[in-house]
Amino acid sequence: MAGAGDSGEARWRVFVSHTSELRDFPARGSYVAAVERAISACGHVIVEMAGFPAADMPAARLCRDRVRSCDVYVGVLGTRYGSVVPDMPRVSYTELEFDTATEAGPPRLVFVLDTGAAQTGIPLSHLIDSQSGARQDVFRRRVQASLVTQPFADPGTLGQLVERSLRELAARRARTVAPATAGRLLAAVTDPFVLEVHRPVQPGDRRPGLPVLPPYVAREHDRELARVVRPAAEGASGIAVLVGGSSTGKTRACWEALGLLRDLPQPWRLWHPIGPSRPEAALRELGSIGPRTVVWLNEAQFYLDAPVGGLGERVAAGLRELLRDPARAPVLVLATLWPQFWGILTARPAAGEDRHAQARELLAGRDIGVPAAFTPEQVRQLAGSGDPRLGLAAAAADGQVVQFLAGAPELLARYEYAPPAAKALISAAIDARRLGMGIALPLGFLEAAAPGYLTDTDWDTLGEDWLEQALAYTAAPCKGVRGPLTRVRPRSVGKAAESGYRLADYLDQHGRVAAAPSCPRQNSGMRRPASPTLASCPPSPVLLRPAACCVTRPACASTPLPAATPRLQRC
Repeated sequence: MAGAGDSGEARWRVFVSHTSELRDFPARGSYVAAVERAISACGHVIVEMAGFPAADMPAARLCRDRVRSCDVYVGVLGTRYGSVVPDMPRVSYTELEFDTATEAGPPRLVFVLDTGAAQTGIPLSHLIDSQSGARQDVFRRRVQASLVTQPFADPGTLGQLVERSLRELAARRARTVAPATAGRLLAAVTDPFVLEVHRPVQPGDRRPGLPVLPPYVAREHDRELARVVRPAAEGASGIAVLVGGSSTGKTRACWEALGLLRDLPQPWRLWHPIGPSRPEAALRELGSIGPRTVVWLNEAQFYLDAPVGGLGERVAAGLRELLRDPARAPVLVLATLWPQFWGILTARPAAGEDRHAQARELLAGRDIGVPAAFTPEQVRQLAGSGDPRLGLAAAAADGQVVQFLAGAPELLARYEYAPPAAKALISAAIDARRLGMGIALPLGFLEAAAPGYLTDTDWDTLGEDWLEQALAYTAAPCKGVRGPLTRVRPRSVGKAAESGYRLADYLDQHGRVAAAPSCPRQNSGMRRPASPTLASCPPSPVLLRPAACCVTRPACASTPLPAATPRLQRC
């Protein structure tokens, strides 16, 4: 990470690439020594292969990693090609370093030994590369064709060129750092849903004055996140990546963490790039990010895993540069990822193209895990909050509170806008649960009951595979919770262990307080198939025919409920 030198200018990590004869000669003061004095005079940090530590990895990989970690690449090219990379017999380490810098994107300052000079201070035996001189000539020509290079013939001249080039680069960067224009003032960002926080379930009897979000119960990952946000508030740039499954509370945690920055004396901004596409927006405005800016990367895979034109890697490289640029500190990157995308972006390939080298360097070691479920103690805190939404969520299965809060609205939408056959299955399940059937509803029962919720037109236009299509629709998950109607697998084995279908908890609750779905008896357009017999579903003798489905309607409140029946055991 770059810091600040004594002069207040940017303190960079400068990678120096060279071959051995340039370090060894001239004997009274080598070329590389002159380069290092120039870098130190500018207040920067020197990084070169000679200073690499022992490491349990191939030298080529370590070399690439070190080049990518630097702010500036300085190449000093003589006439020798240098040591060849063991598993890349046609590439030297110096050429590998140049190519890595080209890929990674830091500024490249290249200085080329003047082969026509009368005296260079290098013995002829070390100046001529009899084995690979031709390769070095090709490499030098390629570099000179792609960049403006500077010739040198003595260490003093080389040192002056390096120092002048570094100072001009610093001045150019200082001129191009624009005022903070990207994003909005954090104080003006008051709508959490604009930042893609999930809308929570709403109670049927929503009372006036209910806040848009339910009260927040902090968990361990919130404390870890605060350990990144607080240093940013004090002036140190940082990044936190919340990793967890769908609807586990990642984005809400980031939203809550913004509270640590809202009341500071110097105002912060928030930048959430989304258009015309997320990676394009990020690349377009990265240069205008100024100090005290939160970079909001919800669903970070959309920014970092964009394959077209290497957009994702360019965004990652730009973010790395932003985080280590002292002229724009402090900035805070808040990102969220599902575990599978974390794996894709941070896995190091065994061989072949390294598609996510920049993203891996950006993300590695910055992850904060977000658990899928609340602990029993946290659930008790929710239940006692007084917020009716948290009261509903506290009863969620397996402690999946956030999934319940976020998934319930989508469950209702999936039910409301379901195709006729799927909606009929869900409606039959809602009535069946309300009338006393157990959790695992037999498929045969649902298949026989569903036609009673369809009009003649809907029934007659169904395909032969209507049941399979309807079950596929009802089984699709909704923001981390099971779909409206999903198969449950029996835990016991044998012929008596039959699977059933479970209605989503929220639809079960909703169905007990809302009006009954479509009552066949009150709709003359409903199809009236032969009533299903109960032989195929002996665990529950409740018959979901027109007379039975109406017992939940206010008009039929006097109709006696069916006698208590054996409940299916939860599978």
